[in-house]
Amino acid sequence: QATERPISTEWELDCFSRPVVQDGKKLWELLVVDSTGQWREAVQLPATGVNSVAVREAVEGVIARAPVKPTVIRFFRRQMLNMLTIALGGVAAERPTLRVAPSRATHAIYDWLEERERDVYPAMEGYSGAQQVTRDRMTAPTTPARLPEALRGEQYAFVTLPVAEVQAGGGVTEDNVGVGKMINVKSDLDPGAMLPGVAILTRRADALAMSLASTELA
Repeated sequence: QATERPISTEWELDCFSRPVVQDGKKLWELLVVDSTGQWREAVQLPATGVNSVAVREAVEGVIARAPVKPTVIRFFRRQMLNMLTIALGGVAAERPTLRVAPSRATHAIYDWLEERERDVYPAMEGYSGAQQVTRDRMTAPTTPARLPEALRGEQYAFVTLPVAEVQAGGGVTEDNVGVGKMINVKSDLDPGAMLPGVAILTRRADALAMSLASTELA
């Protein structure tokens, strides 16, 4: 589906072994994609030297080549939490405007991984079988906490919106979505399908919207 959305400064990243064996060792890749899914880069890493230093150097190289520089880098894989925290922390230390965050709000990288597991890895020599991407929780579950009084809504309603409204030509666009960002919608979705959501009625709409938009789903 054609889109006129600009390449985003919000990036999503994954670094992990893939279901391909080369010279007796698992293939390791660094995958980076912008949150719209339009710009992507894959970097193969040496299987014997995957560490925070190598990952940091690879990320630095991707940033140097990228047409748009990142303001946010999100990553989702719990098994790589420590290594990526160190590597990306080093990258961010040189860039005061860059924020890195473990998050499950990484839909573009999930989609790309599913595409590669379906179309790319099975065609590679040394393919060793399916490896389905899992959408891990990055942190342990926490006890729900009440919102501050200033951010509470007065009324709530469960609502739905047709998929067509967020597809190309629909009524919800980058220009009028307000605080937050547009979701990525797969082109094969039924335009008549309904998206569920919650509408919050409040006199503090701007403050609440900004608070929710800045919250990472970990």
